[in-house]
Amino acid sequence: MNKGILDLMKELKIYRRKRSAFKVLDYLESMVQNLPESIVIFDEKGIPVFINKRARSLFGFKPNGHIGHVPEKLPHPIPVFSASIRKAIDEGESFVFPGEEFEMDKKNGRIKILDVYIKPICLGELKGAFLLAYDVTDRVEIEKKMINSHKMETVGLIAGGFAHDFNNLLSGIMGYLELAKMSKDPEKVREYIENGLEISAMAGKLVDQILTFSKTMPVKKERINIKRFYEECVDLIKQSLKRDIVIKVEVEDNSLRVYADRAQLKQVMINLMLNSIEAIGNKAGGKVILNARKLLKTGLDNHEFVVLSIRDNGIGMNEDVKDRIFEPFFSTKKRGNVKGTGLGLSIVYRIIKNHDGDIKVFSQLNRGTTIELILPASVPREEKAYQFLGELVKGTGKIMVVEDEERVRKVASKMLETLGYNVVSVENGKECIKTLNEFGDVDLILLDLIMPGMDGIATLRSLKEANKKIPVVIASGYITLDMSYLKEYDYIMGIIKKPFKLDELSYKVYKVISMYKQTKK
Repeated sequence: MNKGILDLMKELKIYRRKRSAFKVLDYLESMVQNLPESIVIFDEKGIPVFINKRARSLFGFKPNGHIGHVPEKLPHPIPVFSASIRKAIDEGESFVFPGEEFEMDKKNGRIKILDVYIKPICLGELKGAFLLAYDVTDRVEIEKKMINSHKMETVGLIAGGFAHDFNNLLSGIMGYLELAKMSKDPEKVREYIENGLEISAMAGKLVDQILTFSKTMPVKKERINIKRFYEECVDLIKQSLKRDIVIKVEVEDNSLRVYADRAQLKQVMINLMLNSIEAIGNKAGGKVILNARKLLKTGLDNHEFVVLSIRDNGIGMNEDVKDRIFEPFFSTKKRGNVKGTGLGLSIVYRIIKNHDGDIKVFSQLNRGTTIELILPASVPREEKAYQFLGELVKGTGKIMVVEDEERVRKVASKMLETLGYNVVSVENGKECIKTLNEFGDVDLILLDLIMPGMDGIATLRSLKEANKKIPVVIASGYITLDMSYLKEYDYIMGIIKKPFKLDELSYKVYKVISMYKQTKK
């Protein structure tokens, strides 16, 4: 065969191979372009050489621009990751940034929650890195709704016990007040009133517990003392206990702490304790043991962890049930005539995972179940006790009390008058603004937040618009809520929780008015 023809056939084969390879590359590029995840590929200089459609949409890349720009000049939030991209290229490191919040559109304040992964690329001499981003905003919002829905379900289960405890305390308060009213002995009257005040403080703590448990707010992690936390949980559900069931807290190391969101962790523990109580049923000698210990060998980047365990001697589970208990909507129980939602343990699992923790289950049929929660430890530090000693601090000045509840308004006014202040009291924000306009300013406003008509927030807004530079102390029974929205009002000088004691009020008011008078000099 002619050599020229052979050469031509060889070239045709090479061409076909190249064309096939290009087709494969086209297919791959088309596939990556249309993936639901955002992908940006960087060369060895850290300059983007490929941006898929989803990344252009999510990050706001220009249709034909930004290729060839350094990361620092790319749309937000890519510049945030420029150092990690550089390290991935130079040192071959991988990075994971789960659940990062970013303001993607400053004009509209659009917030997105992203899981971001940065990985090195090393193909022979070819070096680079790629950034992979998942938009998990919708998933996180759904999880929040599920958590809050389940929380309300659990609150319903413990509400009966809460009402029982609160009514008992209320009976004690009323009883001591009746005795004080009848007694003619001043010492006895003082004793009865002191006892009533002591029980009132207990009632306040009980309300705090139910509010802390049921509140809806962003995750706020703090250092939690495990022993005290367990005791709070037991107090919340003790009225849900059947008579023969005993709950024991066995924590020998009083310094053990975890770093977690108190409300969410309480939701987890209450759920697990209620499950244990239900698993025990009518069995004689039922026990639930709460324990905690340090995890000595973690194997997880040498971080310290604490294991929280809840052990019961209930009916236990077989392997099939145990393998499925964290699946959403999987349920083996009924409450009354209503089947359980099956969301409980799936939400427990999600909360623990969101705390960078882990959960383990050990169970045997007819022997019982142990559930272990592994959470990041909080290293103990010296705690300072800030305690007000109880002396009354008297002062002078004019105070306006803004409170819709007549009895609370009268008591607060009487307290302030006893401390030496002139008091004007009104029942809502509208009257507050009207009175200030008619009779002039005051030295301090004691303001309730939740009122009909013009509430506390609307009142603060009106004061700001009218340029009334009067110090405000918020008086609220619901200060466990996230109050970061109050930061825009410059003249809020303090918050006092209802019910407040005379010594607390005297100290707070005196301190604020003193500071206010100093600034006016």
